[in-house]
Amino acid sequence: MVGLYDDPPSAPTELQMQLLHAAASIGRLPLTRRVLYMGDVPFPAELIDATLREKLVHVVSRAPLRDALLQRAERAVCVPGYAMGRQDKLKLALIGATTRGYVQQGDRVIGLVGPGPQAYPDTLLVTELDQTAREATVFGEIGGGRVDPAVFEAIVELALELGIEGWEGHALGAMFVIGDVERVMAGSRQLTINPFRGYSDAERDLADPAVREALRGFSTLDGAFVVREDGIVVAAARYLEFPARTDIQIPLGLGSRHVAAALVTAATDAIAVVVSQATGNVRVFRRGAAVLELPPGHRRI
Repeated sequence: MVGLYDDPPSAPTELQMQLLHAAASIGRLPLTRRVLYMGDVPFPAELIDATLREKLVHVVSRAPLRDALLQRAERAVCVPGYAMGRQDKLKLALIGATTRGYVQQGDRVIGLVGPGPQAYPDTLLVTELDQTAREATVFGEIGGGRVDPAVFEAIVELALELGIEGWEGHALGAMFVIGDVERVMAGSRQLTINPFRGYSDAERDLADPAVREALRGFSTLDGAFVVREDGIVVAAARYLEFPARTDIQIPLGLGSRHVAAALVTAATDAIAVVVSQATGNVRVFRRGAAVLELPPGHRRI
């Protein structure tokens, strides 16, 4: 396992090992469903027995490391390596775990979170996804099984990047609409030439870093990006024209981009990820409501 990691840090301190021991002990209990271990550093192998291995989810910040872990039949998700609150990190990790089927409503989950990807955890969080809790509903709505988990992870990372780094240090407002492409395209129109028209699927696949960089560049265009469930970018600069309705839920003070996100997700089965140009906050919309909000945090660490 250690060979997967580029530059493993020095051994955990005595205090860090005590925390990891405690998490492993709690994780082995029958009432614990999963242990979400966050960091691009290896979990000490001597603490992993058969019981813990069945419950351990590696939450890393680099897609290649996630993919290597998955190839070894380990459970793994990817969250952006930006400095943000530990609760926000756990939210993203839970969403990633839900979209991959590792976690579901009613589960008790242990979260091990640290100050950054290259540090051992310093915080242990216990979360119970009670079936009536709003958080459980949020994760279930996002992880509905239609959108490829890696696609959702890539879109959230790009959205956070636009909110934190933006253009010349200023947040870039943007919207990504994922899924139910046929209805989304039928309810929108092109504002300018679609820069993704005429290219093959391979040339429009979010798995390609060059495509993600192109999306970052085209974020200065007005309108929304439309992305298929499998990560193929269908269009940029789409103006959404879904009719107004009274059953959407918009937090006070948000503008037209967020209203459009609520309307498109109320009228279709799509997910919308919106970056606020004013604050850099990232919000995820599903079924006409903002179901997740992430503050912009700080630059990648």
